[in-house]
Amino acid sequence: MAVSRLVLPVLALTALLASAVVATAQDRAGADDKERKKDEARRETAEETSPARKSAAPVTLKVYEWGVATENWDGSPEPPEDVPVFYWQADQILIEPAPAKPQTPPQDKPDRPITKRKPVLYFECTQDLTFDLDIKFTCGVPTWHYPKANRRTDASTLQWDNIKLTSDLASRDKSLPPPKLREVADRHWANYSREGSTSYLEVNGEAERFLFYEGSASYLPESDLFVKDGKLVVRNFTAEPFLDLRVCVKLEGRVVRLQADSVPAASGDTPGEVILDPASSLDTFGRAGTLTTETGKAGLTEAQAKVFERCWNTELLTHEGTLSWRRTGKALDELMQLKLTLPAGIASEIRRVGYVQVRGIDLAAIADYDALVASYLGGADEALKKLKGTAGAGALRRAMLDAERPLKDRISLAKALSLMK
Repeated sequence: MAVSRLVLPVLALTALLASAVVATAQDRAGADDKERKKDEARRETAEETSPARKSAAPVTLKVYEWGVATENWDGSPEPPEDVPVFYWQADQILIEPAPAKPQTPPQDKPDRPITKRKPVLYFECTQDLTFDLDIKFTCGVPTWHYPKANRRTDASTLQWDNIKLTSDLASRDKSLPPPKLREVADRHWANYSREGSTSYLEVNGEAERFLFYEGSASYLPESDLFVKDGKLVVRNFTAEPFLDLRVCVKLEGRVVRLQADSVPAASGDTPGEVILDPASSLDTFGRAGTLTTETGKAGLTEAQAKVFERCWNTELLTHEGTLSWRRTGKALDELMQLKLTLPAGIASEIRRVGYVQVRGIDLAAIADYDALVASYLGGADEALKKLKGTAGAGALRRAMLDAERPLKDRISLAKALSLMK
């Protein structure tokens, strides 16, 4: 028993010494860990504040687009676009994977009255890179494009794989020869549109300074133009405002040129509207630099804005019998969807500028379209076949908005309008 009394204190002392050693080791490890974290924090701070780190900006692929959607007021088909002979028709590209049965284009009609003319895509980056691109028409089909796409996934969608971008802005050996481009006449838009680019694009063995696509669409006309109490009324039937509105028409024997900053969006069944007074007809309507200023504010670079004006100044600003406006970016996105697939760590910015132009407006013929609506309501179904385009849709809509008409007639007019989609 005496031995036991001696052993217990020794064991307790041993345990106490072992505990102290462990605690000391833990304290040292904790101190070392704190010092290590301080060192890491100091290194991270030094890296963040170093000149090299400060100068390193995230790499961004910037995409700039411009184009114009054109349509004839009476709904007649648009003429074919003036594209180089080596551009590709969409029908030359197979749909992959092949559909189980022949595919009908969405909302297919013999005539697709609205043409998306010369949408041009520019790409800008501070380094060379490779990416994929999809373009999808939500209310139509692509018709022309260049360089050649890899496939159509359906009648409405074009896809390009592995587009190689060689940037003018990249830090590299500038002595290397640039990719060879196809020859185009100096005065052709496909030639001088290259002046808005800061890169070369190569895909499927073809090279260009921009990517081109065009398409046709069928949807209800978005606007109406008519005369009321000697003034012009412009209506907007879309969910987005019209921007930079212009009207150039003949009224009572003289040409009037009028404009407005915007036309409000429709609210429910009520269209947005502006009233333009012919007494304020503008002498400076088509002055040089107007489109450059507008498209520059909308997001194009100075070089791109100048190219756009060179392409479209005469078309948009001087033609008699026209109504035009600029779409919002949201409206463009809803009609033509762009999808980029980029390398990891690459951001993107997309700036889209798109105008709409209605051509061939004849205010004197509005009475004839109103008479066709009256004939249709009187039982002449064949009159409906002559109600086409913005002119025909406008006549139907004005009659529908007449609150004094019987409800039965207004319902019949709504059904007739739906057939124009």
